[in-house]
Amino acid sequence: MSLSVDIHLKVGPFELKSAFQSFEGITALFGPSGAGKTLTLRSIAGLAAGTTGRVLLSDRVLLDSRAGIDLPPRARGIGYVFQQYALFPHLSVEKNIGYGLSDLPSAELQARVDSFLELLGLDGMGKRRPSELSGGQQQRVALARALATQPELLLLDEPFAAVDIRMRKRLRGELRRIQEVTGTPMLLVTHDLTEVRQLANFVVLIDQGAVLESGPAGEVLSEPLHPLLLELTDEKLV
Repeated sequence: MSLSVDIHLKVGPFELKSAFQSFEGITALFGPSGAGKTLTLRSIAGLAAGTTGRVLLSDRVLLDSRAGIDLPPRARGIGYVFQQYALFPHLSVEKNIGYGLSDLPSAELQARVDSFLELLGLDGMGKRRPSELSGGQQQRVALARALATQPELLLLDEPFAAVDIRMRKRLRGELRRIQEVTGTPMLLVTHDLTEVRQLANFVVLIDQGAVLESGPAGEVLSEPLHPLLLELTDEKLV
């Protein structure tokens, strides 16, 4: 899998000009708050109206404004885990996970839901409502729902922001395990350097709507080139 992004979007006074590539594993879209990270995710997913440019996912063109191509979100083959999870409060855990699987025969749908309940450590919780779950459990349900559709790419918008530090550490480990088990490429929005160090195979540094630096995580973090990355990694400018 490869993702190629070269997009432009203006929202009020804020202008996004984001261009980068990512590959297998986990890519961290890293930068300070207000940098344009979430807007980039929304544009890739087809949720930001007015986005122009080009987005390619492997050999599929998701967006090419010059050619008049702009696939709707459901046709892009992308999963999305929102920062606040966006679970349906009136549906059970298993119905939340199976929400995007209505085209499957009922037996296959249930088997798929059961497999993700097991993968995410949610066995025995299928009949519960989101309000009966902890923050960490809700996060896992949101992740299971996004993965159950077998997306070509999974977008995660600061997925650990709503849980405490102890749970955050545990969920990071679970996310890495799930990525390795499923093989689903992931694009992770974060402003947390610890998350980048623990999870990312590839890093894209973004600020004020523009990509400043990108590359393999080990190289970028060991030899940061941009002053902002030096600042964010507590390095001192020489």
